[in-house]
Amino acid sequence: MNDETKPNPYIALLRECSLWTDAKGRKLLVWRLWRSLQGPPYKVEHLDLLILDDMAFVRRSYSELVTLINDGRMVYDRDVVEKVIKLPSGVVAV
Repeated sequence: MNDETKPNPYIALLRECSLWTDAKGRKLLVWRLWRSLQGPPYKVEHLDLLILDDMAFVRRSYSELVTLINDGRMVYDRDVVEKVIKLPSGVVAV
């Protein structure tokens, strides 16, 4: 197996709550994975992405995003984690 046929290891990080940067420098948040109801179980068909710079949702096919990652046009940034912030007394979270 040469370098051209090796899958990119970052493809495994294409999951919900992962943050990516595209070729235009926009931040993309993987919001939701849509799985196939036919064929192999748990196969991801589409992903909903939130483009943070534009605050817009887009749906892309899994194969399209894998191609972008393999071509280096979409780069893994990090996973988004939930932080619990202790509020000062008297402040109410809305």
